[in-house]
Amino acid sequence: MTDNDLANGERSSWLSLYLFNHDCGRVTGLFKHSLNIQFSGILFHLGRKTETLSCLGITLPDDQVMSILRQVSVDDQARFINGTIYLYTQMTVLAVPVMTLKEVNLTVPTNLSPTLLPAALAKFQQIPFQEKWGLANMEQASRLSNQLLSANLAADIQAVAGHLVGRGRGLTPSGDDIMVGFTTALTAFQDPRAALWRETLATLAKQNVTTSVSVAYLRAASERVASQKLIHLIAALKQGSTTDILAAIQSVENFGHTSGIDTLFGFATGLTARLSE
Repeated sequence: MTDNDLANGERSSWLSLYLFNHDCGRVTGLFKHSLNIQFSGILFHLGRKTETLSCLGITLPDDQVMSILRQVSVDDQARFINGTIYLYTQMTVLAVPVMTLKEVNLTVPTNLSPTLLPAALAKFQQIPFQEKWGLANMEQASRLSNQLLSANLAADIQAVAGHLVGRGRGLTPSGDDIMVGFTTALTAFQDPRAALWRETLATLAKQNVTTSVSVAYLRAASERVASQKLIHLIAALKQGSTTDILAAIQSVENFGHTSGIDTLFGFATGLTARLSE
């Protein structure tokens, strides 16, 4: 891997908190354009630069990622040594740089500009969430929004979270994505309920009541961290233009099969809470 390759890659600022020298792990998931490695402290994600930087990992140039994917298998062992992940495949040992990559701060920004929020809300109102999300048809968007918005006490929040956790399709079930989006919005808007929601997500993550990937994202949201597409949306709401906001919303919407839509539904509901103050 050349110096130019290293300059083009990025890593989440969250990694240094949970990835430690001489950590051991194994490959737990191989996907079309990415892979997951489970270490003791973090579910590490390696993805392509042309896609999005997950708060759980790194991105590398597309050709490098595809080369790695062709050589690794599920259950291959991994070790993190002096800033590099070594993947022990059947044929060779692959060295994947981590700490030499450009670090991207994925902490959720706060103090958003109220003047920019209506443009986002108008765009959200045009999205047919209920037609596109991954929840069952029996779920109603308006009813779920009301449940999220009216949950002010810890017991109420736990009840709503208990209904949503693990509900829906995918590696990150829709209910989990909704909670991540909603909690991230409350955090960004400094809503008084944000701390209770973060505490609830942290508890759910410890209970392992959903998929391992969702557990990792619930945990990240509980610690005020989000993936790059959502950070870009929040940054646009803080100091961007209407064009920037609409482009950022579209970028999140296009992520995954339903994950982007589900996350946006939660985020939009949190935005509604901010505008109704």
